Amino acid sequence: MPVGDGRRSVTSDLIGALSAGWRGYAIIAAIAILAVLPGFFSIPPLDRDESRFAQASAQMLETGDVVRIRLQDEARNKKPIGAYWAQAASVAVFSDAQAREIWAYRIPSMLGAILAACAAFWGGATLVGRRAAFIGACLLAASVLLSTEGMIAKTDALLAGFTTLAMAALARVYAGAWTTPSTPHAPMLVFWAALAAGVLMKGPLTPLVVGLSIAALVAWERRWAWLKPLLDWRGIALGAAIVAPWAIAIALTDGTFFAQSLVGDIAPKLIGGDTHRGVWPGAHLALLAFLIFPVSLGLAPAFQTGWRAVRAARDDAGLAGARFLVAWAAPIWIVFELAATKLAHYTLPAYPAIALLAGAGVLDWTARGGWRRWALLGGFAIGGLGLVAVCTYAATLAPGDAASAARRAVQTLIVAGGALAMAATAMALARRTEAVVAVAIAAALVLTFIARERIAPEARTVLLSREVMGVIAREGLHIAPDLPLLAVGYREPSLVFAAGTATVLRQGADAGAGALPGQTTVVDARERPAFEAALAARGLAFTPSGEAVRGTNYSNGERVTLQTGRVGVLEETRG
Repeated sequence: MPVGDGRRSVTSDLIGALSAGWRGYAIIAAIAILAVLPGFFSIPPLDRDESRFAQASAQMLETGDVVRIRLQDEARNKKPIGAYWAQAASVAVFSDAQAREIWAYRIPSMLGAILAACAAFWGGATLVGRRAAFIGACLLAASVLLSTEGMIAKTDALLAGFTTLAMAALARVYAGAWTTPSTPHAPMLVFWAALAAGVLMKGPLTPLVVGLSIAALVAWERRWAWLKPLLDWRGIALGAAIVAPWAIAIALTDGTFFAQSLVGDIAPKLIGGDTHRGVWPGAHLALLAFLIFPVSLGLAPAFQTGWRAVRAARDDAGLAGARFLVAWAAPIWIVFELAATKLAHYTLPAYPAIALLAGAGVLDWTARGGWRRWALLGGFAIGGLGLVAVCTYAATLAPGDAASAARRAVQTLIVAGGALAMAATAMALARRTEAVVAVAIAAALVLTFIARERIAPEARTVLLSREVMGVIAREGLHIAPDLPLLAVGYREPSLVFAAGTATVLRQGADAGAGALPGQTTVVDARERPAFEAALAARGLAFTPSGEAVRGTNYSNGERVTLQTGRVGVLEETRG
């Protein structure tokens, strides 16, 4: 029996009706879209990964080279081609490379978030039952981390989508749940196609999740015969046909890609040497309630069910679905907790498994009532308070003095905290399962809207590239392919994406040695003396134009002052 079907809530028939057929997928997709949209158009390109992905995708369209990944003149031999292809295709359909509209590059990530939530429902229905899977998938669709990654133009939402689809297909193979009697091989084919697509998105990550899950489950249950349907040459051939064309093409055009990807990107994150190393094991777990909110509503029963599965007999049929989900989430979670580098999004491929266990727990515990309902409310409140705290801090990043920052923080705390309190009160009074879940999702959508649509776009002290481009536009400074923007001491890819591929990034003396008369320039105050000295040696000078942009470069935590202007002949500037 799937986990979560043992006890129905008083409204499970309504939940069953909402989740039946195409309606369930449509509702889940709609929630995912509503969760992703805040900030989708209003937040400018982010540093550094999003702007690197977007710029490299734009260069594919500019050059017509769809095999090699390049960031200006440098090879970007880190991630495979999948996300770049998806972004380039999206921009070709909805915009163009010269427009530099970041929302067009974000559409594939939105689709990845939708795929992750819908795939969790598809696979989860065989593991925890349709009603519980529907609840878990809806909560997952609204979750903080998945929706945020769905708003950012990089690879992680797509990775989550294809990894979840591969695991969902594996779950249906595990449960012997064929799509229809006339298409018995469909889960097998979906598995291999999703696995291959995951490889194109982020290399070994999807195979790692799948491989660890299979190894853990086989070792746990001491049976492997259920894997036989996957050993079908048609599926293997399909996967190879998806991956091989680009793998062969890049090997022939750039034979160093795979070695550089392993040595320069993957290995440092696992064993050290990356810039984000040094965080102790347990950091991902500490952030879980906040990042998975509103799935945090069901974290307590999710962990309880997982522990029951660990302690039960390995052949307990009633906990088979829970065993699969624990084998999905736990091994990859442990790997990332032990890895040298810990970024918040790394554990995202495990979130669908946790969400499905949570969905089963919410369905069960709301029916049981008593202290269990208060435990659900506590999980919701803990996750929501994390989001309120982030909103409150982010409100201080708008320009102004300490008093105005404090005033904005207090106002945000009142609004966001009030919304969370109202939602918690409504959930405490609710008696129906679908009412509790609906309020949790609505609260997540409201808080996400406040964070990404009202607060983040106003955080001008950290959105430096947007501010610089705004000053350049207001001052009428000229940027053209033959006279591109010169950035001195400020090297963030968001500026390259905004100003164009030809943007010149140099340090002080080197910049002054190569600057052109009439060239629009933005100079970091720390590099300005060396820049102006090198200009003077050539009979040139820098003429400031517009107000300096002051703030914090959130990519490295440094305070910066950026002055825009143009390079001119020294005699002209004196005159």
